[in-house]
Parts: sequence; structure tokens; C-alpha cells
Amino acid sequence: MIPEVFFRHSEPTVVAMASIAVSSLQLQYNYLNLLEKAEATIPAADPNDPNAPATTESASYTWLADGTKASVVDQNGNGYVYLGSLIYKRLPDGTLELESTAHGSGRIVVKKDANGETVLDTNGNPVYEPQYHITDHLGSVRVVINQAGEVLARNDYYPFGKSHNNPALMSGLTNPATPEANRFLFNGKEKQLTGNLRRQDARP
Repeated sequence: MIPEVFFRHSEPTVVAMASIAVSSLQLQYNYLNLLEKAEATIPAADPNDPNAPATTESASYTWLADGTKASVVDQNGNGYVYLGSLIYKRLPDGTLELESTAHGSGRIVVKKDANGETVLDTNGNPVYEPQYHITDHLGSVRVVINQAGEVLARNDYYPFGKSHNNPALMSGLTNPATPEANRFLFNGKEKQLTGNLRRQDARP
């Protein structure tokens, strides 16, 4: 039998690496002691409204036998599928779109315009561009630049990986990227945005 809930908080807490108050956090692991499902109950946005419903966010994981992450999806079927160095974005209908792939100094990603929309070529296919990660001595991504040398993102971290929420880090950026544009941050690990739980990945 797969272990069920490993711990549950009855009071609001903070999900690892993110400031999201939750009234219940449940983690379920498989036989290999790999996270199978993370589920959080998030209180209503208006605490003064007793009728405002709480929401439940979840992320479900599948793994290969060697502990390599194979996929992660939220309760709506959105997520990512991992195939070697390739990452595919999974849509609710099961469609897969190539989202990015790693190269020696960063990632090759789908190019976005100023509105965050995917840039398409004349044939209607997504345009990909290389991005380069400038890292510190811990392997944490501090700066992301494109092939033109434009700075897309800057990151500073607290000692255990939480990103600084500092507007000054975004000042002067030529074409600032959204937070979701690069999920590989502290120690080069992927920040798990699926399910809105915003966990820090501890495995490849």
C-alpha cells in the first residue's frame, strides 16, 4: 500500500520557497519515496466573508525507476512532460508542445513577445531562441540573457532558496521575462509552478 498523508498542518503555514498561506498541506509518496502528489487547501481570498470557498490546488508526479521525473500535472491536466533534456508543456486535452531544452549554458526556449504571447514563424510554428544563465558558486541562476546580450531576468535569493521580491531587480531590463519564463533558479533546480504550489524541486 502506498503511504498516504505524511503530515498535515491545521494552522496556516508557508509552502516551501513561496509565500502562499495554506490551511492544509498533504504530501503523498510512492514506494521509492518519491513525491507522488502534493495537495494544498488555500483559504478564501476574503477572510471576512464566511461563505467564500477555499480552493484546492494539487500537483501529481510520475517518475522513472531511476528517480528521474517523467511528468507533473495539476488538477486540470496542465503540466509538463520530461524526456531527457526536452521539456514539453502538457495541455488539458493531452496535447504536448515543446517548451524548452537544455544546452551547455542555459536553455533554448519558445520566444515570447512583449505581451507574453508565443512568436510564430511564417508557417505558424513557434520560434525558439537560446537563453543563457549566469550562475553563482552554488549553481543558482542569477541573470538570464538572450543571444543579443539583453538582460531578461535578475534573481537574488535568501539562504534557503526563496527569491527576493525586489522591484529593483527588474529595473532597466530591456525585455523583462515573466517569472514563469525561467523556472530553473536556486541551485539550478526547477521551481515547481504546476498546481500553484511553487515548491522547489529537490531532484533532477
